[in-house]
This record gives sequence, C-alpha cells and structure tokens, in this order.
Amino acid sequence: MRKITGIIVVLFIVAALAVGCSSEEKISIENVVWRLETVLGSGGEALYVSEENHPYYPDAEVARCTLTAEDGRLELKDLNTQKIYTGEYSETTDGGVRETIYEISLFADSEEYAIAAYTRYSDGSEEATLVISCPGENGYTIYFTGGEA
Repeated sequence: MRKITGIIVVLFIVAALAVGCSSEEKISIENVVWRLETVLGSGGEALYVSEENHPYYPDAEVARCTLTAEDGRLELKDLNTQKIYTGEYSETTDGGVRETIYEISLFADSEEYAIAAYTRYSDGSEEATLVISCPGENGYTIYFTGGEA
C-alpha cells in the first residue's frame, strides 16, 4: 500500500510538471466542460482517444466523453452511448500555487485523484487540463482538456 501511495505522489508531481502550470490563477474542476483526450493504460498504451487524437493512436478506440463537476458531484457522460457515470470529489490541501488536486470517487475500484492545471504550449497559448489517476492492478490515467461551461 505504501508503494502505491508513493507511486501516486510521483505521478502527480510528474503531471504537475507536465502540464506546465503557468496561469496566474488556480483552476477549479467546476465551471468547465472537460472533454476526453486520452485514456492511457498502466504501461502507457493508449486505450481510448478522442477523434482528433485517433490518427496518433490508430490502435486505440475512439471515445467521446465529457466530465462536469458541481458542488462536490461529478458526471462523466459517454456521448456515444449516452451512459452517465456519477461520483464525488473534494479538494485536497496538497495543491500548489497554480494547480488544484482533488480526491475523487468515480470508478470505485481504487483511490482516485485528479489534478486541474493549465498547460502552456510553445506558442504561449494555454489550455485547461484535468488529469485523473486511477491506480491499481489495472490502473489507467485519463486526460481531459476543458472549456468554459
């Protein structure tokens, strides 16, 4: 268990560095419509991707999903099947200056964490990014980008 917790902490440090938290403001999980970009398996393989990312990951399944959050409740909607998954979230005290870390329960098979931050690209533009970590034996990581609700 201690090893898994250590892996989670390292994953979030890497995620925080990878998203390049560069905005002057903290980002909230709320008031954003999060659009699925990729779902990566524990070995880094792409399992599901958005239509836009499919040319880069031709072996992955195309998925169209959105995630919204309000007042401690999460809603993940599969736009292909219209199936809705619900869960809860709470902000942790571990977030940094520009990112927000959440404990979430969405898939119920493990402890899950999410980090919301801004990704800064080489052209200087920024994009809201949400990374959900679902550790465990068959763990995976879900990447979303967001726009205003």
